[in-house]
Amino acid sequence: MNKNTISLQQVSGGRLHHLDALRGIAALSVAVGHVLGAFPNYESWTPMLGRPAVTLFFLLSGYVLGKSLSGSGGNPLVDFLSYCVRRFFRLYPAIFAALVVAAILAKFYVIPDPSVDLSLWFRKSITKATTIHSLHDYLGSFRLYYLRLDPPLWTIQIEFVCSLLLPLLVWPVKKHPVRRWILLGALGYLKLAHPAWLGMAVYLFEFYLGYLAWTLTPKIAEISPKASKYLILLAVLGALVWIWFRDRSGSGLVSIVCIALLLTLLGPCRWERLKSGLNTAPLQFLGRISYSLYLIHLPILMICWSVIIGKWKVAHGDALQALILLLAMLPVSFLMSYGVERLVERPFNDWGHMISRGLKGLLGGRSVNSL
Repeated sequence: MNKNTISLQQVSGGRLHHLDALRGIAALSVAVGHVLGAFPNYESWTPMLGRPAVTLFFLLSGYVLGKSLSGSGGNPLVDFLSYCVRRFFRLYPAIFAALVVAAILAKFYVIPDPSVDLSLWFRKSITKATTIHSLHDYLGSFRLYYLRLDPPLWTIQIEFVCSLLLPLLVWPVKKHPVRRWILLGALGYLKLAHPAWLGMAVYLFEFYLGYLAWTLTPKIAEISPKASKYLILLAVLGALVWIWFRDRSGSGLVSIVCIALLLTLLGPCRWERLKSGLNTAPLQFLGRISYSLYLIHLPILMICWSVIIGKWKVAHGDALQALILLLAMLPVSFLMSYGVERLVERPFNDWGHMISRGLKGLLGGRSVNSL
């Protein structure tokens, strides 16, 4: 290997903490978008703040999982079973905790009066959450069949499906660079065609594109810091211009590619000042709680509205109500998300890795990388 060539192994050591901060910023963007989306005058901000953030979540998952899957190479069946165990323990325990919180809070929601000026989406979200009563409804909610308690879980359904399918796409083409890009073209075509039979797997395009961003890490790591700075700025500007003028939802194919390009540049992130900023304590805290924050913020928003606006009728006017809800929701969401991350996410993630290692040892597989 040429001495100037940087390999994936050389740039993949340790956790990419600055990417955690990106996930935290995206989760906060979704939460703010939902606060604004509760009111008709600001409803259009929900997709503008939320959908690009969700796209970034999917791309980041593909990127980080690609980092993990690059180390797999033992018995394929054992590797896959071990991987599934880690994904389940990484994702589901926090979902369970968030749904317990949502189920308790839903008992205290105030159904909006028809005369109250609320967006149809927010009105339906509160009303539907109060319809969960029977054991059948609760079981359906906890197995992610019903999303009435916590509507953002639609993205977690996709996360489960696509993250479990991703290895089946990655491993066959891992040693064949040309086939990787041919597969991307096929997934892009399916993304545009959106056949009904594909279901949630249509989002595999984002996950796989995130994986390809990871494979480009050695090349990006060779770019000079100065050039990297300007490329990142151009990528940010290009993504913002395209999304603002052509695709307000940020969910179109070009928007996804723009966000993926930005992630590709930010992976190794040769712009040291930006990387240092993303590694500051507040953003790292936001990154650590980002998953729980995403899961739990909407039920907290709905209980804040029910108490502050629905019962107490504290404020009038969309702008003032939105500001009060934001100031009430965020501290409570941060506190509860920290608790879920510390008491649920972290220990269950550790247990998942322990069980995964035991499974690998029992079935004679190799050691696994952490996700």
